[in-house]
This record gives sequence, C-alpha cells and structure tokens, in this order.
Amino acid sequence: METTFWQSFDQDEVLFVGISNTNNQNIIANFINANKEEIVFTKSTTESINIISNAMREKLKKGDEIIISEMEHHSNFVPWLALSKNINIKINYIPILNDGTLNIDALKKIITKKTNQKITYHDSCYLGRGNKIYKAPRSIINSISKNLIEMKRNKEKGLCCGAGGAQIFKESENGTVEINIERIKEVEKSNAETVISACPFCLTMINDGIKGEEIDSKIQVKDIAELLEENLND
Repeated sequence: METTFWQSFDQDEVLFVGISNTNNQNIIANFINANKEEIVFTKSTTESINIISNAMREKLKKGDEIIISEMEHHSNFVPWLALSKNINIKINYIPILNDGTLNIDALKKIITKKTNQKITYHDSCYLGRGNKIYKAPRSIINSISKNLIEMKRNKEKGLCCGAGGAQIFKESENGTVEINIERIKEVEKSNAETVISACPFCLTMINDGIKGEEIDSKIQVKDIAELLEENLND
C-alpha cells in the first residue's frame, strides 16, 4: 500500500491511496472513519502524485515556488518539473550532504519565522525507531519556532501505534487503554498548542485521541508539511 496525503492552499484535505484491492479499500476507509467514496484510490503513489500535480495547475501561478529534495524518486520529481515548465514556477531543491542525509540548514533559508506556537513533535514509529530519523523534523520545527516541547516519551522511546507497518490491518490487542488515548494525554501534559507528525496514520490516531477524550479543540494537529507550507517565504 502506498499513501499520498495532500492539503491544498484552501485547506481541503485529500487522501490518495495507492491500492487496488476492493476489500483493502474498505479496510482503509473504515480505519480513518471515512466513506470509501471520499478517498481517491489509485494504482500507486506515482499516479497519485501525477494527479496532484495536474490539479495544482489551477492553484499555482507564475512565480510560485515548490520545494522538493534532491533525493526524490523520479515519480515525485518529473511531474513538478513538467509543471514548472508549463506555468513558469520555480522549484527549490533541498540538497543532500555527503553522508546521504538532507541539508536541513539549507532548508531553513527558504522558510520564515511566522509561527511561534508551543509545538510538540510526535515520532512516528517507522520514520523514527525504524529509520532513526529524529533530528531532521526537529530541525525544521526549530527553524520556525523556538518553542519545541518534547513529550515524556520521544525519539527512541516514543509511543506510536504501528499503523504504518501494517498494524492498520489488525484489531486492537488486549490492554488497559487505547494507544491514541494514552498518547493524547502526553500531548496535554506537554502544554503544547500544536502537535506535529510526519505520518498520515499518526495524524488520524492523534485526532481520534482528541475526540475520544473530548479535549478542547485548541490543540491543533498538523502534518509537518503543513507547518512548512504555512511558513514559506513570500
């Protein structure tokens, strides 16, 4: 299964899921509490990105900028390159360091400090413990806000649901509390105004935790890409 999450400039949220099996489509829809008709199912992430780039043709104008990294797969490079040629927009590339990681310092030069909320970052299990990516997302947040607050369980000891590793297809295991409730309580204790993640499954988990605990909606839940888009240089 391949997933592409897109939030447009007018804040409409669209989930593109690269999966063709009808039964699995129903499982995905039920997991995020949506009707299957509300999700755009495609054959792959490549097709999803092409659909999104074509749709952005109506949103972007001459002089607008798009940020991608030099390590992108061609499926997330060619569509934007073609779009830039067609409507004369600029593509900014995040360079790669000699060790193969992204140059986050270079990224800092193209975002501003428009946001100064108290932010906490939720480490998704497969981006975090699976791939040991802890510094990069925090560097992005720190370049925007100086109010990054760590939850009690973070980084290697973070608490996550495992949905990105196929746990989405399993029923909840026996225990004393649902993981989304446990995690949102830690968000509350941090006194953060915004919780950021880099995984669409985690965003669903956290939002469900807020609903389950009937928490004041002042806590915002955002994808790290949303935070970045909100703070790009004009």
